[in-house]
Amino acid sequence: MHESEPETVGTLPRPSAVRGKVDQRQSWPVGFMTGQGRTSTDIVEHLNDGTDSATVRALWKKWGLPIDKTGGRRRGNVPVSLTIHQRKILAKRAKQVGVTPEEYLRRIASCAIEDDLYAAVTDGKFDHKAPATRMD
Repeated sequence: MHESEPETVGTLPRPSAVRGKVDQRQSWPVGFMTGQGRTSTDIVEHLNDGTDSATVRALWKKWGLPIDKTGGRRRGNVPVSLTIHQRKILAKRAKQVGVTPEEYLRRIASCAIEDDLYAAVTDGKFDHKAPATRMD
């Protein structure tokens, strides 16, 4: 490989380590990990290719994503695994309220988290029961 040729990984050339410069074809991993709710620092650590946090944040700005004064995103997504049956119920109930399923879950989670309602919401459904012991 000649010095002027970019190092490749698979079929994609590695992003340039030059601050703020990433080819559009190379930005998809940043977009994917951003959608997973990862921070710019976490994305840079995962890429491990010379891209820096400022480059990731520059892409967020270019894409019109919200970034607050401290440089971090205001909100992050948290993936939630649900069964098909649960997703059908979620879609039905969200429609009844007039919001998307994502917004429906966000509202419930926000209230449960802020008001510490875990025990009230789960009602012991996920608590591990200690095995009964024999008393002799």
